[in-house]
Amino acid sequence: MSEVRVDDHGGVGDGTTIDSDAVQAAVNAAGEGGTIKFTGGKTYVIDTRIFLQAYQKVDYNGATIKRAPQAKATLTAAFNDDSSGDVTLQVDDASGFRVGSYLTVVLPTRRQRTVAEETSTGLGAGQVTPNEDAENPYAADVVQHRIVGITATSITVTGNFFSANFSSRTGVVEFPIGAEVLTAFTMWMMNSDDPGCEIFGGVHDGSTEAHDLDASGSTAGGYQVRGRRWETTDEMRCFGDSCYFHDLEFVNLPSDGIIVGGNGTVVERCKFTNVGGNPTHFSGGNTGGGDDCRIDLCHVYGANRVWIEHDGLTAADAASAGAVVRGTVGHENGAYAWSLWCERVHLTNCYAEDAMCLFSPLYDPLNDEATISLCTGRNLIFGFFLYSAGSTQGKDVILDRVRLYDCGLCRIGRLTANAPYQQGQIRTTLLGCELVNTKIALHYAHDFKMIGGRIRHDAPAATGSAVVTIIGGSNIEIRTHVDGANSGLYASGAVDGLTIASRWSRIHSYAINLSDLDVASRRVYVMGNEAKFGEYLATDDATSTTAPAAGVNFLRAGTGGGGAIIIAECNHVRMEAAGIVFYIHGGEVKIRNNTIETNPATFTRPVRFYAGTSAAFVDNWITYDPKDDPGRGASAGAAISQAGGTPGNGTVVSLSADALALTGTYWIFINSASTNAGRFVVFRPDGVLDGAGVVGLAYNGMINFTLSDGSTDFTIGDRIPITVTGNAIERNRTMTWAA
Repeated sequence: MSEVRVDDHGGVGDGTTIDSDAVQAAVNAAGEGGTIKFTGGKTYVIDTRIFLQAYQKVDYNGATIKRAPQAKATLTAAFNDDSSGDVTLQVDDASGFRVGSYLTVVLPTRRQRTVAEETSTGLGAGQVTPNEDAENPYAADVVQHRIVGITATSITVTGNFFSANFSSRTGVVEFPIGAEVLTAFTMWMMNSDDPGCEIFGGVHDGSTEAHDLDASGSTAGGYQVRGRRWETTDEMRCFGDSCYFHDLEFVNLPSDGIIVGGNGTVVERCKFTNVGGNPTHFSGGNTGGGDDCRIDLCHVYGANRVWIEHDGLTAADAASAGAVVRGTVGHENGAYAWSLWCERVHLTNCYAEDAMCLFSPLYDPLNDEATISLCTGRNLIFGFFLYSAGSTQGKDVILDRVRLYDCGLCRIGRLTANAPYQQGQIRTTLLGCELVNTKIALHYAHDFKMIGGRIRHDAPAATGSAVVTIIGGSNIEIRTHVDGANSGLYASGAVDGLTIASRWSRIHSYAINLSDLDVASRRVYVMGNEAKFGEYLATDDATSTTAPAAGVNFLRAGTGGGGAIIIAECNHVRMEAAGIVFYIHGGEVKIRNNTIETNPATFTRPVRFYAGTSAAFVDNWITYDPKDDPGRGASAGAAISQAGGTPGNGTVVSLSADALALTGTYWIFINSASTNAGRFVVFRPDGVLDGAGVVGLAYNGMINFTLSDGSTDFTIGDRIPITVTGNAIERNRTMTWAA
């Protein structure tokens, strides 16, 4: 197979000369399976699409491949056209354009959603595509039109402005005077009949800082932000199968980096810096591909964010004016994204920082069997998105030891304006994941599990939403450690199957709030949790061990006599703050076999039931002042004869009490007497039999001792009192249930 050097076909590589024709000539000369090689240290400028052939290799060889500066013009005559023939655009200045390159036309009124709009509609700020913009539904033409002719003030291009990508619209798009005309092209093209291509070994420079995200004037709705669709300015588009991109550094990309529509493609050891769209984007939309793809050992620094810092407008200025200082040029929002029926995507040992989110199979159905392993996100607007559109659902997604630091919210399930919640994900599992200063929300998730790992907030706010939010869904398990939060877990709506078995520490308010569960909810279990309250001040003094304000609760449930059937069992709660462990407003709640430790100086009561509550409170243990060691002390009194005579004079030796032994008086009763021997039974302070023993042998129960034989034998009925002192412990403490 041949190796062809670009310089042998006229390539200059001086960073200024347009080398597009030389590169395409080298590609054509290499032929199928050939290698196209650049000269290391040079910078080659490309201003149009380069079409690769099957199984070709592109070896950057340490060179930089750079996108030509974007040419811009303004329409001087309006037009509308839905034909597939050539169209001539009248512009103010066509001097920056070149025959053989590509362009797109963009209306100037494209606007990102404001924070207020995000709140009212439920759509993420800046996450709408142009055809979803209520003010101007068709703000961008998403097609790259090939330039076939140029005069001083006109550009002729291939038509079809009525794009198939807007197949749901009707009518003709009107492009008015003032609309922008810009060069827009995909640099490396690999069609579906060009599999097995490989690009590697150098720097790919988009030569812009997301130049298609420019701020224009302000309006009552916030600053205008003009955005181009991802289809117009991506760097590499691969619809062939089994392609390989590796050891590349991408910088300053206007939109997406690598778009993959074929199956079995690998992206490996690539670095992306300052990317306007998605650094990597797998899509099955055009070819039904995007399956069995893999991304390994890649790094992203800055992607898919709107930095409104043009014309002297800083991010702080924009924020204070109510503008959205975030948004997207990409079809999806993730540093690593996939869409439209992609299956078996594998993301391993990857990193993203200062981006929209770590990964996102957004908007689209049937994104199945993805695994995200050993990946890290830092300083992201969102941790990740997992949700599907329409009546279909994504499923079988595993996150294995993923770590997210300062990443806002991770969302599973979709909230929209017209359909409050779309179908949720099925069988999503988080294994050993760590979310630091990052929250998670489930919207109608099904078969969701979070096992192990930790959700940690370094300085939890005294106010704010729960770190885990569950809205509807079924078969959800939360088995993790929540360390630091105003509130831990909040669940609402109809949930069929919810198990909460976690560790809770540094909680300001409540650990678990189920008060807004729908009455239709069932199979709700709060079991095996360990919770500790009282480590943070409401002012977030991270070094304080002072209890927060009154009102902390381990479990809140029921509202106004309604609520779901909830079982709270085998939980261990340490309450060093004023509050109520179980705060029940209604519903049917069973509370049993729980252990409560509390400080009597601040403790309110273990349980509060309101009217309308059907509750059972059975076999729960309450220990007071857990801040100190229970400090059980035990002492033996003098033996007493049942007959009024002289009792045996054996002694109690090696006496001790268990840490959780009931305080009070225990009794040793002799029930079988014999010379230099005998048997006895031990009763606890509450009259319950503790156990039976033999004189001269060690006894172990709530108290532990050996009853030695004396010169006078014990007789049946002799009894010896054992007094145990220490912090109190009660079983089902008597309390007032009414409000």
